[in-house]
Amino acid sequence: MVTGDKGFFHVYEQAEISELKIKVEKGEEVFLDANAKKIATKLKELLLRGVRSKAGAKFLGVHFLPVQSKVAQERQNLLFSLPFFQLTSEDFSLLSRLQALNTHVRLPYEIFVLNNDIFCNLLYDEYRIKALSITEKELKEILEGSERQDLLLVSSEYLHADVDQVTEKEFLQLVCGALYRNHETLLLDLVAFAKRNESQFGSVREFAQFFSDGIAELPDLTNFEQAFEKKGRKDVQEALELFSSLPEFTSHLNKELQKSLEEERLSLGGKELLKLLETGDTSALQKHYVAQIKGKVMAREGTILETFKKAKISVSSLFESYSYPLTLDEESLQEIQTQIQKRERELERESFQVLGKHSLGSVLALFDFAFFTDIFFALKSFMFENGLERCSFKRELVLRRGRSLLIKNPIGITYGLGTKELVPLKGEKIALLTGANSGGKTTLLELLVQCQVLAEMGLGIPCEDGSSVLDIKEIIYLKKFSGTVGSGAFEQTMRKLLEILDTNTDRLLLIDEFEAITEPGAAAAILVEFLFALLEKNCFCVGVSHLGKEILEILRERNEEGIRLDGISASGLDDKGQLVTNHQPLFYSLGLSTPELILQRVLQDETFWKGKQGQTKETLERICKKIQNER
Repeated sequence: MVTGDKGFFHVYEQAEISELKIKVEKGEEVFLDANAKKIATKLKELLLRGVRSKAGAKFLGVHFLPVQSKVAQERQNLLFSLPFFQLTSEDFSLLSRLQALNTHVRLPYEIFVLNNDIFCNLLYDEYRIKALSITEKELKEILEGSERQDLLLVSSEYLHADVDQVTEKEFLQLVCGALYRNHETLLLDLVAFAKRNESQFGSVREFAQFFSDGIAELPDLTNFEQAFEKKGRKDVQEALELFSSLPEFTSHLNKELQKSLEEERLSLGGKELLKLLETGDTSALQKHYVAQIKGKVMAREGTILETFKKAKISVSSLFESYSYPLTLDEESLQEIQTQIQKRERELERESFQVLGKHSLGSVLALFDFAFFTDIFFALKSFMFENGLERCSFKRELVLRRGRSLLIKNPIGITYGLGTKELVPLKGEKIALLTGANSGGKTTLLELLVQCQVLAEMGLGIPCEDGSSVLDIKEIIYLKKFSGTVGSGAFEQTMRKLLEILDTNTDRLLLIDEFEAITEPGAAAAILVEFLFALLEKNCFCVGVSHLGKEILEILRERNEEGIRLDGISASGLDDKGQLVTNHQPLFYSLGLSTPELILQRVLQDETFWKGKQGQTKETLERICKKIQNER
C-alpha cells in the first residue's frame, strides 16, 4: 500500500495480460454489430452494477479479465469455496461513499523544523505539509518582539523558546492524528462496518490475498473508536459560546439591576437621617447599595466562572467593579480568549496524539476490509443471482442446460463439441448449426462466448453442474454480414479466414451465416473446404448456416464424419403468431429454415394488412403455397 497523492491503494498501471484474447473481426461494412468483445463488455457491465464504490469498480474492471485457465480455475475454486453473506442497508450506504482517503493534512500552525531539511521533505512528500528548516539564530529573530500563537517548532531536542515545541516522533503522531480527524465520520463508519461484519473478515481476507497483498489484521475496534471520543472538547466549546455571549449577558444583567434598584425601598433611622442631612455623607448609603448589587452579581457570575473552570480556563472576575452599571474587564476578557485558544490547541494536540498511537496500518485494514467486501459481495451476488456453477477446463465443451445472461427468461440449452459425454455425440470438434429463422442459432453462438468468457474470468458459468469449457487461448466470433453483398465484403472475409488458418493457436471459431457475403452455391463449397482445413488444424468451430442441404450433400460425397450438422426446427405458429420451437438443437439433424412460417406470420398480422389491397395479400398466399408444395 502507498500513501500520498495516490491514496492508500496501489495504482495498477498495467493489468495482467490475458491469455484468452477476444479477437474482434470487424472490417468496413462486413462484421458489424455483436462480436466477442461486445458480449464480454456486456457481461462486465452486468457484473459492475453490483459494485457500490467507484474504487471497487475500477479495481474489478482492471483485475477481473479473462486469464489463463489454470489461474481462472483457482479463482473459481476460491469463489465457490467462500461462503456468501448478506449486508445491511447501512453497509451499502457506506460502500457507496467509499473512496480513497485524502492524505493531505492541514494543521493550525506554521511549521518550523530545526536544522533538518530531510524531515521537511518527508512532510511534504507524505502529507503535503509545508515546513521551513531554520537555525536557532533564525528562530530567535522570528520570536523577537512578538508572541507567536500559530507557530510549531519541530526538533530532535527541546529548546527554550516561547513557542509550542514537539519532537519529530510526537509531530508524526500529531500528523497521523490530524489525518484521522480529517476522516472522522468515515473512519467511525468503517469501525461500525467492521463490527457488523467482523465474522466475515476471514473470508474477505482470503479473497483479498488472491488479488493483492491482502488485508492486515483489524485493530482493536473498541479502542480505536474510543480514540475519537471528544474528551474536554465539549467543555471548551461551551466556554467559547459563553465567552461570545458575555456582552449580551452584561446588558441583560444591568437591566435586571436597574429594575431592582428602582423598586428598592430604603428605611433610615432618625439618627442616620439627621447625620446624612448635617454632613452630606452618603458612604453608608453607597455601601448598602454596593453590597446588594455585589450579592446579586456574584451569584450570576459564579455560574459563568464555574463553566470556565470546567474547561480549565482560570479567571477570578468578569467586571471592573460591582457598581452599577456593570462593565466588563477588558484585561480579563483578553485573558479568557487567550486561554480558550491555548486550551483548544492543547485538546487538539492531545486528541491527535491519542489517535496517532494507532498506526496507518489500522486505518488501511479497516479501509481494505470494506473495499474488498464490496468487490467480494458484488462477485458472489452476481454468481448467486445468475445461477453460475462450477465448470472445468478441458479439450471438450459440454454445456448442460446453459442459459444466456443477456436475454429474459432464457431456455436451457445443452450443447457440446469434442465430447462423447452427451448422447449421441461422437467427439466432433466442428458443428454446423442449421434451422429456423428466430430459432436461437445466433443466441447459441453468443451463449458459447458468454460461458467461455465467464469461465476464464473465474466466475463459473450459467449451466448445470458437470459442464466444461474449452481450454483454449482465443475466441474468434465472425458476426453475420448485414450490409450489401459485394466483392469487397467477400474479399475481406476470405482474408480473415486465411489469417485464421495461417496460425496454430488453440481457438474456438464461431461463424454466423457465412453465405450472406456471396452466392449460396459458392458459399457452401467454400465453407466446407474451410471447415476441412480447420479439422487439420485441430480447431473447435460452430458455424450457423441456412445451406444445410447443400453442405450435407458435399459431406456425404466426401464421407467425412469429423463435421456434424445440428438442427433447430419450428413446428408452427402459436396464437400470437410466434414460432413454436424449443430452441434445443437436435444433433445430427438438418434443421429447416421454415421461411413459409415467417410468411404465414405476416399473413396473420391483421394490423399490417389494414389499408392494403387484397391482391397484395393474395400474392403472398400464392408464395406460401408454392414453398409448402416444394417441401
